[in-house]
Amino acid sequence: PALTLTTGLRIDRRTAYRTNLSPRLAAVWAPLPQWSFKLLAGRAFREPNFNETDYFDSLQRRADHLEVERLQSLEFVALWRPRPSVSLSGSLYRSDMRDVIEVVEQDDGLAVFRNRRRAGPE
Repeated sequence: PALTLTTGLRIDRRTAYRTNLSPRLAAVWAPLPQWSFKLLAGRAFREPNFNETDYFDSLQRRADHLEVERLQSLEFVALWRPRPSVSLSGSLYRSDMRDVIEVVEQDDGLAVFRNRRRAGPE
């Protein structure tokens, strides 16, 4: 059986010269020529854009302070190739998003961008 490990690290310089690290890890195991299994893990981010941080008008207020959105994911993939022309795969994954940026209407009717601690219903 063949086992391959791959790692990666992305370093981004953000606005105001802050840095953000996004590591990645992948393990691929092929116990038989027809079968392979993959385990993938990683982190990513999205910095607030200009529209979310600095734009304001008569309907929308400028955001006071926004954090970057963060994503952490884990995925398992099974791949079966019974012959060269046929390939079937299935996967299970979990993604955890934090500090998601969303538009929220305030009591005065104006909209403002805010971070939601976790994605999904609250």
